[in-house]
Amino acid sequence: SWLICGFRVGKLVDSSLDIQAIQLPALQYQHERRSHDWTTDDASSISGLTDVTDFTDSGTLISEDCSNIKLNTGVRLHLQQFYAMFLKRALYSWRNWKVMVAQFLVPLVFTIVALVVARTFPSHLNAPELKLVLSRYGATRVPVALQPGAGSLASALADAYSSQLSAQLGQRINTTDFTDYVLTQAEEEGGSFNERCVVGAAFRGSSSQIAEATAYFNNEGYHTPATALMMVDNALFKLLAGPNASIETGNYPMPRNLSETAQSQLTEGKTGFAIAINLMYGMASLSSTFALLLVTESSIKSKHVQQVSGVYLSNFWFSALLWDLINFLLPCLLMLVVFKAFGVQAFVANNHLVDVLLLLLLYGWAVVPLMYLLSFLFSTAATAYTRLTIFNMISGTATFLAVTIMTIPELNLQDLSRLLDKVFLIFPNYCLGMSFSQFYQNYEFISFCTSSPLSEAICKILNITYQPNYFSISEPGVGRFLLAFTVQGVVYIALLFVIELQCVHTVWRLLTSLCRRRKQVRE
Repeated sequence: SWLICGFRVGKLVDSSLDIQAIQLPALQYQHERRSHDWTTDDASSISGLTDVTDFTDSGTLISEDCSNIKLNTGVRLHLQQFYAMFLKRALYSWRNWKVMVAQFLVPLVFTIVALVVARTFPSHLNAPELKLVLSRYGATRVPVALQPGAGSLASALADAYSSQLSAQLGQRINTTDFTDYVLTQAEEEGGSFNERCVVGAAFRGSSSQIAEATAYFNNEGYHTPATALMMVDNALFKLLAGPNASIETGNYPMPRNLSETAQSQLTEGKTGFAIAINLMYGMASLSSTFALLLVTESSIKSKHVQQVSGVYLSNFWFSALLWDLINFLLPCLLMLVVFKAFGVQAFVANNHLVDVLLLLLLYGWAVVPLMYLLSFLFSTAATAYTRLTIFNMISGTATFLAVTIMTIPELNLQDLSRLLDKVFLIFPNYCLGMSFSQFYQNYEFISFCTSSPLSEAICKILNITYQPNYFSISEPGVGRFLLAFTVQGVVYIALLFVIELQCVHTVWRLLTSLCRRRKQVRE
């Protein structure tokens, strides 16, 4: 019997398959087949045995009894297959390192852009002082009118006024009648005159003791009245204190009261909105990469070969899920570093980085199985990446914008917004954007409403609600999105195995056969 056994092992060796990685029949079944082969082998088999004997003599073929081969079964076999499938995913990622680099960089770039854009938004804090200088308007022409036969004091004031123009990008235009100059130039130049001439002055007085100075301003520009008056005052000050003397003038806006600050925080949640939008764009590109290997394996029939070789579906899919989640963890950690570097207090203060990491990981738990499901729709990796990225953007950005816009009170669409919010919970990308936006908004509300008893009273008057527990189910808590992520992951994995096991097709065949039997019985 050792010759027969050697022949079978030789076949396995020639096929370059690992005998311990293949799910072979039980040993008892092999012994039954072996005993049956003695009675059924034909002449060609005998000639094959002669060849095997020759190879056996040369010592190049295994000639031990099959009963000595111990195959992995049960838990040991599952662990071996799981390790092999996990190693396969790791090697693929290592060889395609450019894809991994893109996975890391794309979400980070979008997140950094979001934070930079958010920093440029006007905040609800008090505005800083505005220095009033003529150079803020760019290069301008400044008409200086001096009455004919003016005295020495009027001429000295005109010269002191003109001495400050060159440093402030102003060009002196000498005239004798200020009104006539303005009317003539405005008629000739049209609308461009307002951009080139914003302030001016007229000086008159025939005595060396008395002079009159008049400041003119163009009311088409902001802050021109104060700027025109400041320049005339500077001329007077220079004449009295010397040419190096000057006056600096600034405009301090009125500080906002608590009511205005609360209203801004209620209606201008721009930072959280910008972060959510850009984060969804980055994650849309990152999530699509998880389907690339699956589509490639299906197109070249590699997945079919693995299944025929005995790989369990559970090992195939769960090893892929574990590797992709580990791969997804790295860019998430880098994003936390970005939040820390930019000092986004909503995501950094009070150990909120852990909460943000939980949101990102649960999003990965939901979106990765969804990408697995959608990978069945494509036959090429390039098409899958492009269309899945578009799908992620639409299912995230479009839905997020629709619900956010409908919450504007003036549109009277709050009821429809609440309904769509519940419907769109099936999309992981929508839940990601809403969770980050509301997390940030809840932090802003808590920061203001708990700052003083007066601010708390204003929050009640303006109906500003917040949740001390960020993971609350009620708005603006993000608990419902965490629950949605968890359910999505379970449901999408279940649907994945339903498709792989062809459960629907099997049930349909059973129902069809039962209907046929009933018809036959009736007939």
